[in-house]
Formats: sequence, structure tokens, C-alpha cells
Amino acid sequence: MPGPLNRELTNLVSLLGEQNVRQLVRTFLKEYPELLAQLATSDRRTQHRMVHSLKSNAHIIGEQALWERMAAFEERLLGPGDDILRPDDIEWIGDAFNAAADPLREFAAGAVDTATAARRIA
Repeated sequence: MPGPLNRELTNLVSLLGEQNVRQLVRTFLKEYPELLAQLATSDRRTQHRMVHSLKSNAHIIGEQALWERMAAFEERLLGPGDDILRPDDIEWIGDAFNAAADPLREFAAGAVDTATAARRIA
């Protein structure tokens, strides 16, 4: 039977059920690129709100490295000055999302079992 990719998703499956978690992951996969595209043209306040949302979503699905970087971006956007996300910041976010997306797509589609997923993220 297909299973979750990491501990966070495993915990969510035990709480919400596998199909609900698959839907949550599908939503993440659909919305993340849309928000990412908006980051490049947003003002600082909007970037902060979007980064906070992206950070929360990354944490929920267990993408730790993405969560940590988003937390650092969020802190930077809350700091003094008028610093906004630079193109290289947004490119990093996109690259990190893309690295996580394929295994998540497989999970969302029910095409991967727990053992296979564990080997991929090890």
C-alpha cells in the first residue's frame, strides 16, 4: 500500500487519514508555484505574508530544509530596513521546491510505497 514520505506525513496520515493527506500534498504542490511566482513582484509586506505561508506549508509536509530557509527569509523581512527577497533568494526557493516536488507528486498520486520513499529521502 502506498505510504507517506517522512515522519511528518506519517503523523498526518495517522491523524487525518491517507486520502486527506494526499489531498493536502496536492494542494501544496498546486499552490506553492503560484505563490512563488508572485514573490518576485510583491512588496516587502506581501512577501513577508507569503513567506510565512510557504514556511508553514513546508513544515506541515516535512520539508525541513525549505522550512528553515523560509524561516530565515521571514526573519529578514521582519527586520529593519527595506530589504526584500532578491532574485537569487526566489530561485533558491524554486529549486528547493522542485527537489521536493517529484517524491511528493508520487505520494499524492499513490504511486510510491513507504520503503521506496524512505530510500529516496535518506
